[in-house]
Amino acid sequence: MGTVISVVSGKGGTGKSSTVVGIGIALSQLGKRVLCIDFDFGMRCLDLLFGCSDTVCMDCMDVMAGGCSLSQAAVVHPIHKSLFLLMAPVSIPSALPVEKLNALVSCAKAAYDYILIDTSPGLGVSFQSACAVSDGVFVMSHCTIPSLRCTQLTANSLPHTIPAHIILNGVKAKQLSHFPMTIDEVMDYVGLPLLGMIPNDVHLFQTTSDHFLFSPAHKGACAAYSNIARRLTGEAVPLMRFA
Repeated sequence: MGTVISVVSGKGGTGKSSTVVGIGIALSQLGKRVLCIDFDFGMRCLDLLFGCSDTVCMDCMDVMAGGCSLSQAAVVHPIHKSLFLLMAPVSIPSALPVEKLNALVSCAKAAYDYILIDTSPGLGVSFQSACAVSDGVFVMSHCTIPSLRCTQLTANSLPHTIPAHIILNGVKAKQLSHFPMTIDEVMDYVGLPLLGMIPNDVHLFQTTSDHFLFSPAHKGACAAYSNIARRLTGEAVPLMRFA
């Protein structure tokens, strides 16, 4: 059975979507079959990061409504053939039927090794629904006091039964050297263990489009995504150094 992980944040702009795609690609390169589910209702963008917006016809609500199967709705990545995408609807649902959501996730866990859920920012329907079906949660944050406070509030809203970790995104070496907290103090402040730090990487996206670029040759964000994926699969990988 597959493992379901939701990527959440209390505020927008923390890099949830790029992290879902980055970790998804890294896991697929490790030989895992991965499904990314877009639960960012109304503001969906995973299809753009996949580079497959023209091929997406059905979404998760179509699957839950019985209009199509998961295999029919899931779109394969144009390059990474063991990575798939299930999109969110354009409209924002007021609620997700619990039974149908559970059925969707059960089907996904039977077909994929990892299911990564990209959620809307905040603590609304997307956050609550994703947490209800997750085996683990990654809380995204920037290394700033306002972002960490939102992360702390988000962590306090998580079900106590779900293992959760923090991922620091957009990290710069100079920022860390002047930050008033150590990494240990950051973990104590938000109440979550640190899974990884993703450096600020200007090479992650093309200049002519929003397609996500992932290359093993990159030493920036792509290396951090790979490290996180390896940790998920049980490998002991040290944290990236920022000098």
